[in-house]
Amino acid sequence: MKNNNFILIALLLSTFSASVTLADNSIKEEENLVLKVSKKNSSEHKISTILHEKGIEKNKALELTYKMIKVNPTLFTLMAESYATQSNLNLKNIYRKLADYALYQKNVDFTSYSFLVKFTHSVKEAPLSATELEDIEQISNKEQLIFNAFS
Repeated sequence: MKNNNFILIALLLSTFSASVTLADNSIKEEENLVLKVSKKNSSEHKISTILHEKGIEKNKALELTYKMIKVNPTLFTLMAESYATQSNLNLKNIYRKLADYALYQKNVDFTSYSFLVKFTHSVKEAPLSATELEDIEQISNKEQLIFNAFS
């Protein structure tokens, strides 16, 4: 009888440890998936992908992108998306222009009014109105607040 109890306990423990291992593996797989999705949605991934599509080697594209992004990449993504929302510009067009900036090693500063004027003009490929210039000033101020809050 004692032998049967011992076997039953051993069987239960092995079943329990196997389910813990499976659950642990499942959690790790979920975490990896979240990381992959978040990386694919990051600015650095999108910009380096555009550069790679232009014929730049993947590692060099990523290197150029990181040289351009002088702040925390998550903060950069937040600022780029905030700028896109506030300026009503297409985010894909913004990333295409940012890829050009990375390729030519130009500075990017979403907190700078003069940068945003030049950048908005280059994305829109049209002269900016007085109203748009006022909007850009407000965007610059909001971007500065974001930068200060997260850096």
